[in-house]
Amino acid sequence: MEEVGPPRPTVIARDEFLKGKKAFQEGRWAEAVELLKRFLEQYPSTPWGEEALFMLGMGHFRLREYEDAVREFREFRSRFPRSPREWEVSFHLAKALLELGRRKEALEVAEGILPRAEEHPSQRLELLRLLAKGWREEAPLKALSFYYELWKAGQKEVRDEVLSLVDDLDADELREVAARWKGTFIGVYARLKLATLLLDEGKGDEAEALLREVEGMAKGLGFGELFESLWTRLLKPKERELKVGLLLPLSGRYAQAGREVMKGAFLAAGIFGDRHPSWRVRFFIADTSSTLKGAMRGYNRLKGEAQAIVGPLSPRGVKAVLDLRGEDDPCLFPLSSLEEGGGEGVWPLVIPVSTEVEELFLEARREGLKTFGLFYPRTPFGERVVRALQEAAWRWGGEVILYHPYREGEVDFGAFLSEMKEVGPVPDALMVAGTDYTLCLVASQLAYYDLQDVRLLGLRIVDPSKLLGLCRDYLGGAVITCPFWGDSSREEVRHFISAYREVYGEDPGYFAALGWDGVELLTLMGKKEGVEGLYLYGVTGLRAFSPDGTPIGSVFKLRIVHGHLEEIY
Repeated sequence: MEEVGPPRPTVIARDEFLKGKKAFQEGRWAEAVELLKRFLEQYPSTPWGEEALFMLGMGHFRLREYEDAVREFREFRSRFPRSPREWEVSFHLAKALLELGRRKEALEVAEGILPRAEEHPSQRLELLRLLAKGWREEAPLKALSFYYELWKAGQKEVRDEVLSLVDDLDADELREVAARWKGTFIGVYARLKLATLLLDEGKGDEAEALLREVEGMAKGLGFGELFESLWTRLLKPKERELKVGLLLPLSGRYAQAGREVMKGAFLAAGIFGDRHPSWRVRFFIADTSSTLKGAMRGYNRLKGEAQAIVGPLSPRGVKAVLDLRGEDDPCLFPLSSLEEGGGEGVWPLVIPVSTEVEELFLEARREGLKTFGLFYPRTPFGERVVRALQEAAWRWGGEVILYHPYREGEVDFGAFLSEMKEVGPVPDALMVAGTDYTLCLVASQLAYYDLQDVRLLGLRIVDPSKLLGLCRDYLGGAVITCPFWGDSSREEVRHFISAYREVYGEDPGYFAALGWDGVELLTLMGKKEGVEGLYLYGVTGLRAFSPDGTPIGSVFKLRIVHGHLEEIY
């Protein structure tokens, strides 16, 4: 028989290693540590030494024997610096050091392996969390950078930790955080906390500027309640209150228009919706009952209560109120244009018809049209249109060769148009001042007399969509102006439309836009005594006022193409 000798040392060493490895894999940490430690002491130089040392360190770590774990991990890094396990060993070394309170050493190790963390996605987030918590006390802004990486990676649960960290920052740190993480929940919250500190110090203007920056984001990021509480604090002082009178027809013939003005005013004041004007607006309301006496009675009451009055709505009401004004009366913002200046402290909110006439005339001149005719009502408004067209022609070139004043209720223009065709002269363009119905009558009768080549210019069409519904087939190529265009691409109009729909569930019209612009202008003015130097992005096109109080603005111009309205810029 062949004699069998004792096992070779390598076989014994491997068996000892496998015993320790099996215990480690089965989670028998104490047994694994004992077996692996003995193996490494008896067999310090074997092919299994690297794996054994790794498992020994991890075993101590699982048993929370952090001092022993640190010792074994440091030895591993020293003996096997290029091992594929080196990153994981360093990661657990940092965790063990942090458990021992050796924060500085832990962070040094963690930051050393951070550049290679992308190669270890399952442990990267844990490493970021370690760094965030580790730097929290000593370098909070550095900690925030790691928290932000966690949040971007989908770890939304860190939000509360971030907010509590921001709560402890001073003003300078909050400013830096607000700038560095602008547009994120971290930056928005930092601005809100900084606004809180500024309000505590009585610095309302600085706080308002910060709140303005996050006004559109705070609610969506979960800070709506905090924002509202800060805004309430901002407007709480009495000097932040504006007393505004609304002199409107809330009953009678023009009640619907008056109610629309009021809805726009309430929206602009922030009574409904998410709008936050710089002033708390307190309204005093007087119903004119759609009569001159009602306008005069309402004005006499409001002038003793309000700092500013928006209204009346009708031209006759405005004239009656102007006759009542005294030297110390509150400023007045009429809702119709004035034939002449209203005097000191009077600023109409309606862009004058002369501006609309000039813009319409210039658009026609840009198209090469030279001669003009005018249909106008036999009213003071019609007379202003005549003067405005004559002045535009004198200033910009062109000739007004035809005038036709019409009576209220007149519907048949056949005799005049027939004579114009047969005898002449036939103008290149015909401006119609009146209602959408009047424009449609003229358009259809031009077609009947085969005068479609005459370009139609419609002035102050309040509802262009209604106009198309009445006579779109006769309006090809026509250009019109309107005091408000809800489908405009202007940013201020889009914002107004969205806010109005959200609150009232419907689209606003011209009168609601007037109410919005009136309160918008007042909150922009604050308690100033005039409008000099103010610039407004009014949704009716109102921009500013000339020194004599005349409104300056950009009217809405539309061209009708294939039955559709196209805005002219």
